[in-house]
Amino acid sequence: VAKPPAHPPFFFQASPSFLMPCDEGKKHPWSWGLMCSGGKSRCEWCNQQVCEYHFGNNSSGSVGGHSDCAGPQCTSNFATCDRTKPRQCDHCKDFYCAYHVQPVGLALCPKGGHNCPKYTAGCAVAAVASVATTVASKNLRGLSETGITGRRDPMSVQVMTSARGDVNAMNIEEDHSAECSLAVLAQMAHNVYDLADKRSLLNPAREGGHHAIVDLRDWDVAECEQQPDFTGYPVSLAYAVYVRHAGPGKPMAVLAIKGTSLDSATDISHDLAEVIMGLPPAVPLVRMARVVKNFQEAGFRVMVTGHSLGGYMAEVVATTCGIGGVGFCAPGSGWHKGNKGGEGKGFQNVNFEHDVAGNVMPGIFEHAQWSVYVQDICGYNHSMDVMLECMAHPSRHGWTNINVRAKCRSCATGYYTVVA
Repeated sequence: VAKPPAHPPFFFQASPSFLMPCDEGKKHPWSWGLMCSGGKSRCEWCNQQVCEYHFGNNSSGSVGGHSDCAGPQCTSNFATCDRTKPRQCDHCKDFYCAYHVQPVGLALCPKGGHNCPKYTAGCAVAAVASVATTVASKNLRGLSETGITGRRDPMSVQVMTSARGDVNAMNIEEDHSAECSLAVLAQMAHNVYDLADKRSLLNPAREGGHHAIVDLRDWDVAECEQQPDFTGYPVSLAYAVYVRHAGPGKPMAVLAIKGTSLDSATDISHDLAEVIMGLPPAVPLVRMARVVKNFQEAGFRVMVTGHSLGGYMAEVVATTCGIGGVGFCAPGSGWHKGNKGGEGKGFQNVNFEHDVAGNVMPGIFEHAQWSVYVQDICGYNHSMDVMLECMAHPSRHGWTNINVRAKCRSCATGYYTVVA
């Protein structure tokens, strides 16, 4: 946006703004806005004193914002601005307010976000590539059940059987008694969504706060890996490995597998191919099993956790390798799961009672064991933020993947266990 002249044209001299009237017209910069609240605030983009209504920078100029802001411009096509400090889009590297920093296309979200050219193009490429890969996999003997019917395609069964054989050949030590608090595992499953900044894996809020409510100061991040570019295959997982050297017994390592970030074309592509489009998780399973084996050989007891599709994959890994952990808000792994899991084997699923993803078609996508259902929240929920708050509640101090069933009460039907 071009910077306007120091003084407005003569026909606006009575009020240096397009708003009519303006009760403090002479005390704020010339604006393209349509109304003014009269109060003054300091713009966090350019440090100027502007009226309350024009406080937020808005390059579109249709509603609010001031046009002579010298700071980084929020170049969103949308009108609303939350007036916060500019942030940089991870995809196109342009600056936006916090309200617009998430890249979502106009067709997907009519409110908020910016029409990021790289992200929007990436989503289109990702969707086309995922479909193409699914079709091609029929000839590569790699297609699993449809993802809707749960039908076991003979070719996909062969692929998963081969992958389980590769895992068994690693001679991973089964460990069903490794124990960790639900709150710590929930914080790890939450933090792993921010792999761009390694510091965020330990403290996403830097100085504590809503998203850093469980202390991880005894843990370090030994390894983390982001997914390759969204056009890259084979399907890969994003993950981090937390390690703790102090404490009783052997050192502990927790493999935290990332779920799907809806603002990431990379995640959408890989997770779409991995689960929704029906590709069996053979390659990710072998990759995660190698991580488990490497840390066992380094002297660690290993557990696994994750949220949503990360929790689904955590169950696949746990039941194939024979290790413990927790999956949060995760759909069942169906026949993809291994034969080393089940009741009392150290891995537990924790879902909301009304979880749109965690409870999807339980007759097809069944878990290896009964799930624990959280009743803290009324209505539908799938948020890892909310699940973290539930697991970190003082009433659940000392709850772990091992004792959570004993801490709960069974519901009247007996089909699942309910968090008290």
